[in-house]
Amino acid sequence: MSMMMMGIFNFKYNRERVTIGRIKSFSKQRILSQHGSVLISIIVGTVIIGILGVGIISFTTTSTYGELFANRQVRAYYMAEAGGQYAIKLLNENKSNTSYLPPNGTYKLGPNGSDGEFSLTSTSDNTDPDMPRVKVVSVGVVHKGTWLESKKKITYKIPRANPTAGLDGTTDILFDNGLNNVEDDPTWELVEGLNSNLTYSNGELLIKSSVKELVAVLAVQPEAIDHVTARTNSGELLSYEVQVKVKLDIEGQKGKFFAAGITFRMDTDRNHAYGVSFFRAVADNKDVPTWFTDNFGASFQTLRNGNSYIVLWEKNSSTGKYELIDYTLAQPYGFAVDSWTTFVLNLREECNPQPVSPEVCTGSRQNRIQIYTASSSVYPKGTINWSYASNTNFKLVTWNSGLSAIIDNTWTTGYWSTIAAPYPEEVGIHAYYDQPSSNDQYFTDFAMRGEGLGGSGGYQY
Repeated sequence: MSMMMMGIFNFKYNRERVTIGRIKSFSKQRILSQHGSVLISIIVGTVIIGILGVGIISFTTTSTYGELFANRQVRAYYMAEAGGQYAIKLLNENKSNTSYLPPNGTYKLGPNGSDGEFSLTSTSDNTDPDMPRVKVVSVGVVHKGTWLESKKKITYKIPRANPTAGLDGTTDILFDNGLNNVEDDPTWELVEGLNSNLTYSNGELLIKSSVKELVAVLAVQPEAIDHVTARTNSGELLSYEVQVKVKLDIEGQKGKFFAAGITFRMDTDRNHAYGVSFFRAVADNKDVPTWFTDNFGASFQTLRNGNSYIVLWEKNSSTGKYELIDYTLAQPYGFAVDSWTTFVLNLREECNPQPVSPEVCTGSRQNRIQIYTASSSVYPKGTINWSYASNTNFKLVTWNSGLSAIIDNTWTTGYWSTIAAPYPEEVGIHAYYDQPSSNDQYFTDFAMRGEGLGGSGGYQY
């Protein structure tokens, strides 16, 4: 992956403004009981200032805690990123030593870690013999030991020969993050299905609905991931990977109609999107859900035979309905009710001609879409990795058309260059169900990484 630039996080103003001088003062507090404490403090300050990239920053604060960053997820990210940058500096200083590893351990900021801490674990990675790397896992923690505790994990794969070169990394934040429901979550927004009751438990998103039919469409809020910067840093192309585990508890007469999966190229203001879903619909016209009639176009009628499918669809901006792009039976790809099944989306926005940095795309655009799946027996809940392309536990979906990569140019990001904030949501999840739901629809292990954002070259939520 090419060299990635750090994105800029913007925060809403609430009670106070913080200047760069105060940030420096905060970041240079003493780190106790650790070698190289001044160095680590400088790295933390550099990371924070580099991410923000402005002279005066507005932060959300609370009168109760008066914290520098109310968004503890972002603070945990800073801690983890500081750990990674520290490891990179150590490797750069010792790059002539081909067996050197940054020391494992926990590094604390402030008295006894009161301002956060990060822990490092380092191992050699010789997967590519032509490019020996060091794998460094950095976990940032804030508010440790309290109900506000939040963690952020970033995995770096750092080239030994050139530690400061472009990195291939990911980070991880689970659904619950110390929160009880989606209304308090700065990452997720419920954009359709406002009667749904969404709660978090044990890293899972549970969906309830007391009405006859369940509809829940969630979007990753634009403020949570800076897609605009990612796109700018990648020649005005936006490519990424998303994975999530889906579980449907179906009992009795439930589950004659359902659809659950990942939404992408999502723009609620302009009423368009793509989606990949586990899908089922029966032929019986008795009790057809309103959401099926309203949201799923005529192209889905051919699949109303009671089988479970994986479907790829696009949302028509004129009609507001989903239309089928391609489909395949779900069972051969590990799908089963009452168990976790993983979806992985690999989305590449391509340009002809392909721009070479620092050029931007000026030609025609298209999306290259690939879908992978894995069953819970080989890829259980709590596992997230990005080796799906070479991992035999994953299956690349081959569609009914015989294709394994779908090329489509209906919805690209070409128009982003002509619009201003608020920008599209871009990524989300969706669940449709034909009966009232009492925690019958689950999502977990949602993760995302992409080009052009973050020192690690990746991100997850």
